[in-house]
Amino acid sequence: KIAEDSGFPELNAKSESQEICFIPGNDYVPFLKRNLGKEMFQKGEIHRAATGEKIGMHEGLAGYTIGQRARISGSKIPLYVIRMEASTNTLFVGGDEELFSDRVVFRNATWISEEPSLGDPVEVKIRHGGKVQKAIIAEKGGTWMLSLETPARAVTPGQSAVLSRGGEILGGGIII
Repeated sequence: KIAEDSGFPELNAKSESQEICFIPGNDYVPFLKRNLGKEMFQKGEIHRAATGEKIGMHEGLAGYTIGQRARISGSKIPLYVIRMEASTNTLFVGGDEELFSDRVVFRNATWISEEPSLGDPVEVKIRHGGKVQKAIIAEKGGTWMLSLETPARAVTPGQSAVLSRGGEILGGGIII
């Protein structure tokens, strides 16, 4: 009802979604451009993450997310967003293998149950719908670091890291 009253009547027929369900056609970039303003969509350079080589230009960092396929004109191989550098407005891309990390670093930890200790085994989930992964607490304090048993794809700053042990949620924080 709220969506319909807000000018999105097409949502009545849509099934539940964890995505940006109110965006027609799931094309969120035009929506963001209308609502964030042009300053969030300044052109910038695209570089290969591994070499630093400039390979193109982008239309604004706000239109990308870590792990997303970056369609680069002239590229003969699939390239993915590896990281973004807001201070220089630079997008870094690379092969899928460059998206994997064996650690998760987070801050703003909140503990529901007990706070884990250094060296404790835990499980971590780094995205909705992602699989739970085994990890060890490698650093703790203001910034926490988990050492993953198996590297994870597209560990993304701004997402939540949710820690558990034996099915019990311990808490978590925001990935940096």
